[in-house]
Amino acid sequence: MKLVYKNFSHRVNAAVPFLMLAFASSHMPAAYSASSVATCTQTVTPAISIQNISGLDFGSASAGTQALLIDSGTEEDARNASFIVSGEPRRSYSITLPEDGVVEMTLSEAKGPQSQIGVNGFRSYPSGAGIIGSEGNQLLLVGASRDPLDKDQLPGFYSGSFTVTVVY
Repeated sequence: MKLVYKNFSHRVNAAVPFLMLAFASSHMPAAYSASSVATCTQTVTPAISIQNISGLDFGSASAGTQALLIDSGTEEDARNASFIVSGEPRRSYSITLPEDGVVEMTLSEAKGPQSQIGVNGFRSYPSGAGIIGSEGNQLLLVGASRDPLDKDQLPGFYSGSFTVTVVY
């Protein structure tokens, strides 16, 4: 019995410091702890948007006419395409234009190479990137080149479309 008592005694003696620490930490005065409150914030910015004002206008030309370049320019005119980019004032954004070989104007209800006209070499003002003005918008101008017209180009009204993408 003495042996059992000794083992029990050693177990109790070993557990006493842990029990004291657990009791003491659960009953510490307020001076041993502190708390603080922090805030969390979020600013939601206006989404970027783009609205087409006018399209590219290559005008009228005869079959066999050479390629025609419409410059993006620095001001809106009757030939360049114009867009309004809106969003967070003074924020920069990137501009993506169509790649060459993607955009074609076609003659409705006609088939074959003489019923298509390629549009390539897209360029913009501002070029590649812009900064939205203090009022929350910026004018974006686009120009491009119309391919040469084939000598057998079918007469009529040709039309097509292209996409301009803007991203913060």
